[in-house]
Amino acid sequence: MEGRYINIVIPGRTEYLTLCEVEVDGTLSGKSCPILLVCSGLNEHIMVFGVLLIILISSYHINANFCNFSETNVARLGQVAQSSTYGNAKPENAIDGNRASNYNQGSCACTNNNLNPWWRLDLLKTYKINTVTITNRQDCCPERINGAEIRIGNSLNDNGNANPRCAVISSIAAGASQTFACNGMEGRYINIIIPGRTEYLTLCEVESYMWESLPVNLFPCHLFSDVL
Repeated sequence: MEGRYINIVIPGRTEYLTLCEVEVDGTLSGKSCPILLVCSGLNEHIMVFGVLLIILISSYHINANFCNFSETNVARLGQVAQSSTYGNAKPENAIDGNRASNYNQGSCACTNNNLNPWWRLDLLKTYKINTVTITNRQDCCPERINGAEIRIGNSLNDNGNANPRCAVISSIAAGASQTFACNGMEGRYINIIIPGRTEYLTLCEVESYMWESLPVNLFPCHLFSDVL
């Protein structure tokens, strides 16, 4: 749901409205970035108008935990491997920053026709992954990607393919780039695997964006509306 104001109301009767904690977990300005707003240490006379407009003694404080959506494609900082390599379609091609989707342009990674083919990105440290964007091949066989899974985690069991699943790719149009929300899943490894069948796995670009947390700051409660 989109909105500037959040109201909590008891309709239709005379009553005390007591709120011991209100937390708002959402996004700002269209960015896929969580924002947690918490005002604690308050035990009486809280006035809730919109998003917690609090007029109280300035010695009370609010913990505001924000983050920035990193525009850096962290996939390009990593190291890659895949189950096999078809011709010159090495795994590094999928993180070269080039979405060119014609295989003959030399910017796609591709495995041989294997059972359970996979591609793995090692980010070298653990990140909270917001989204993974995959660019599919344009000039041939876009259906090959159908049923592939994106998995994220810190384990190398089964080459990383046993990590928790972010998404199942039902299909991606030929030459298209599609983004999958992983909602802050934590992991060092991002795997893309086609499970349960013999197939070529072709990836013309893989991009991964993360949530970058900023330090928690303390603000006087009366400055709450200014923080927003």
